[in-house]
Amino acid sequence: MKSSKLRLLALAAAAAVSSLGTAQATGVIVGWDAKAANTTLSAATSSTLDPNLTGPTATLALGSGLNANSYNGSTFGGYGTVDTSSGMASADSAGTYWSFTLTPASGYQMQVDSVVVPQTTENVGNLHGLFIWQGSPACTVNLASSLDSYGSSLGSASVTQSGADAGYFTLNLTTPIITSSPVTFRIEFSENFGWKSIGLQSDNYWDPAQARNALEVNGALTAVPEPATFAMLLGGFGALTLFRRRR
Repeated sequence: MKSSKLRLLALAAAAAVSSLGTAQATGVIVGWDAKAANTTLSAATSSTLDPNLTGPTATLALGSGLNANSYNGSTFGGYGTVDTSSGMASADSAGTYWSFTLTPASGYQMQVDSVVVPQTTENVGNLHGLFIWQGSPACTVNLASSLDSYGSSLGSASVTQSGADAGYFTLNLTTPIITSSPVTFRIEFSENFGWKSIGLQSDNYWDPAQARNALEVNGALTAVPEPATFAMLLGGFGALTLFRRRR
């Protein structure tokens, strides 16, 4: 009987230990609706925020290379005057990006796996995008982070056009970021700007239940065991090893 209980405890501990640091089921952990109450042209306060993210509300801000400007109904965004079409490094150097910082609460681990401007539906049934830009073709979007001083792309996407000067995109990270530390992200935009604007506009769908955020980050926040609990789990794992050796 004692050995059966030991085996069950050890198996449970092993399962718990093996789950740490692995990808979790994901959903929206932060979003910006681009509505006037939460947004200026140069900054947007999060309208959706996971309760296990802490610190200042995740503020979306223009990079240094973008001058606040409204175009085609955008409520957040600005224009650039430089050519960053050569790639992400050029966009980062010239400041043609949007940035935000996410800070997990104490005892929590954050996973980030995609950044999305959702595809939306207007009341006439036409597809509509909440990403606004001037110029063609659409700019390339990359994601970078402070974890490596914005030196590499975490993933890239192209904007899908959906109406004049409007579109949407989904940027999936090549490998999800999993961390318990604060991370600043930059959404990098590469194109030949030449006084062209990029931005977000709010979803004014007639049915509020169908309205979407203009920009969302998908991921998860997962509780991490306290050191004493983690030690107990490791002890259980050791018990499992001992049990197997005895067999």
